[in-house]
Order: sequence, then C-alpha cells, then structure tokens
Amino acid sequence: MRRGVCATARDLKVRLATAMHSKFELAKNDRKLLGRRLSVTPANPNIRSPVSGENSRDRRRSTQVFRNAIAAERLPKDLQELLPVALWPYQMGLLVMFLYDFVE
Repeated sequence: MRRGVCATARDLKVRLATAMHSKFELAKNDRKLLGRRLSVTPANPNIRSPVSGENSRDRRRSTQVFRNAIAAERLPKDLQELLPVALWPYQMGLLVMFLYDFVE
C-alpha cells in the first residue's frame, strides 16, 4: 500500500480501500504469478493453506498493511488487534475470486 495514503488520508474508508486494493494492483497484470503465490489455480486446485508456516511472512506483511490503515483511528484495543487479522482472509478470498474470474 502506498504509505502516503496512510499518512495523509483522513478517511478510514479511503485507507482501507487502498489497503484492500493494493494486492489487486500488484496482481492485475500477472495472474499466473498470483496463482503461484496463492498456490491455487483453476487447473491445479491443490490448495496449500495460506495460514501455513510457509506463508507466514506474506501474512504478516499483509496484516501490517491493514494495521497501518487503521493506526490513526481510536479503536478498542481488541479491535485494533483483530481487525487486521480479519481483513487479511477477506482480502485473500477476494484475490482467489479475482484469479478464478479472469482465468478461463
């Protein structure tokens, strides 16, 4: 995610939308790479769990993007901790839909 948006955007919706769409911007021109990163393609449905240890670095980086997006908000501590973790699988699900929708 562009750090400038997190630093300057006052609207939480703008920061979250930018965080959510950041992966789509990176992946839109190379869906094969996206399929390899997600370890799933329509031709090879052997899914390696995105929550596995081998994907922990990517998961931490992605959840940090969401943490940065909500950092300026006054939220209860439990929501500050759980929201980025909840947004990550939502984003992953959208990415899988994005991959399947355009690979035919």
